[in-house]
Amino acid sequence: MNKNGGESSGGDRISSLPRDLLQKILGCLPLHDAELSLAFLTCCRLPSHLFKFQDLKHLELNSCEFNPPPNFKGFRSLVTLNFQFVTFEPMSFQVLLSSSPLLEHVSMVCCSEFDSFIIEAPNLKIFKFSSTANSLCFRRIPLLEEIVLGMPFNMSESFTVPEPQLTLHNIKILNFKNLIFSEVEWVAYVLDLINRCPNIERLLITSYAYTSCACECTHPLRSQEMTMTHSAMKRLKSVDMTLMWVNKTEMEFLNHVLAYATALEKIYIATSAEIRHRGMKMMEEMKRFPRASPNVEFIYHS
Repeated sequence: MNKNGGESSGGDRISSLPRDLLQKILGCLPLHDAELSLAFLTCCRLPSHLFKFQDLKHLELNSCEFNPPPNFKGFRSLVTLNFQFVTFEPMSFQVLLSSSPLLEHVSMVCCSEFDSFIIEAPNLKIFKFSSTANSLCFRRIPLLEEIVLGMPFNMSESFTVPEPQLTLHNIKILNFKNLIFSEVEWVAYVLDLINRCPNIERLLITSYAYTSCACECTHPLRSQEMTMTHSAMKRLKSVDMTLMWVNKTEMEFLNHVLAYATALEKIYIATSAEIRHRGMKMMEEMKRFPRASPNVEFIYHS
């Protein structure tokens, strides 16, 4: 740990110290212009002095409990927040989010489960979420440009597609990691989010790596259900789909992208080597789909 947020050549040593000693060390640090990165190797409560760093700019926590005091009002200078395997009360995290006015980049991986996660951060530009939630709702995010959603978020069995929400005008990149195309609800959520991003330029989708290549939807989406609006596709330039299993739902999805994306320049498809033949056949079939953009480049890799 150092003032500039970098790691020392000796690696991370401070986070493995006893909590009382760590508390004393934090108490000796200057409270102005601090950039702090902590990675706890074992699950523990954070030293209370941490929450006094009102000029904290960068915070990274790994494998610990985030337990702010009742009077905690957020970090007024916080710019980036990275949580991995962090447990907390969902309400305390939402207070942190909404009370950190300069927050630009949030990343959450395998953290506590949310029931309804409301994302409110007026300066937020990048939001990465790979935890569990029953619903996600975006509010007061006028500068948000990139959304990354991944597992185990997609595994929440009780997840509900939210009611129509705000149009997300500033979103340029949508990235869905480990999407299960055999799960109709998840594909429907992807479509809903795409339709609320009229200025999206890049779409990235990685399929769930352990899905059987023979897996198909039990109740596949019908053409009329897989709706993409013209406004949502008008600025889309590139589509990257990785670990495709070449099933009917994926093909139907790409069919709709080609039909609506008038500015599309590139479609990149990657499959596993085991289904290379199927992937190449799919690519040739896809080239025959009607498309709104006449000069699309098709790239295939296995």
